Amino acid sequence: MWYENCTDHKIDIFDLSGKKLIKTIIPGGVVTRATFEHKQVSKDQGIPLIVDFITSVEDLPEQKDGVVLVVSHIIREFLPERKDLASPGEIVRSKSGKRIGCRGLIINS
Repeated sequence: MWYENCTDHKIDIFDLSGKKLIKTIIPGGVVTRATFEHKQVSKDQGIPLIVDFITSVEDLPEQKDGVVLVVSHIIREFLPERKDLASPGEIVRSKSGKRIGCRGLIINS
């Protein structure tokens, strides 16, 4: 399986314990983005309360046999029919609290 990173940052993938780095996937050059629409549904104490939803996905490569596209969880969840999509799993943090990677990849099943 080949993993193509469709984000704008490297992804360090750890085992489920979060202790062993398994793979680093560098950005592949294509950055897949979601377009959102925002709609105010009410106000509370003068604060606009808004819902947003994805209206489209830009720059998502076509499916290819043997290739998994790593995208944001929002994009993966928006396209449940795309079994070639994965997103970073639970965040792994350093002792100081800095994000250093993820535990595995979440896939559409």
